[in-house]
Amino acid sequence: MRCHAFMSGLGRALLLVSGIVALSWARPLQAQTTTGSVHGYVRDSGGGALSGANLEARNTANGAQRTATSQADGGYTLSGLAPGVYEIVVRHIGHSPQGRRVTVQIGATLVLDFALAAGAVQLEAVTVTAGPTVEMRTSEVATNVTQQQIQARNPPRGWRRFAARGSARFQRAAAARTRSTCSWMARA
Repeated sequence: MRCHAFMSGLGRALLLVSGIVALSWARPLQAQTTTGSVHGYVRDSGGGALSGANLEARNTANGAQRTATSQADGGYTLSGLAPGVYEIVVRHIGHSPQGRRVTVQIGATLVLDFALAAGAVQLEAVTVTAGPTVEMRTSEVATNVTQQQIQARNPPRGWRRFAARGSARFQRAAAARTRSTCSWMARA
């Protein structure tokens, strides 16, 4: 009985150790992904690397776009592309543009190299027009008036009568307040 108990414990331990070893040798699990990518090289017709080439991937189903620029060795990567059909166009100054239609799949990396032929590039005229200039610094309006302008200018008609009427009213009101204050002080 005692031997049987030892063997059953040893069997469990042996099973546990063999399970751990099997899991450590197994290929590591990769995280789930929902996108794919395209990478490759952009070269000229002689095989030389083209750095600074502009790549544009446009999803033909929904119009979504991704862009990349080739590095010094001509390498590029367009990552994070949703699965679907893409039109990839490469442009570089002094070379004819080149495009390809590819299908991107989930979790897959598509290798796509481009060899651009030298070509004349026709430039289009660009016309630049400017709208009316708007002063953005201040919205104040100011005029300098000299003493001579003030003396030479006669006030508008009726101004003197208005000013005289206003000052007469002010003087009567001030006199009335003074009288009432004085009479109140005299009573006390």
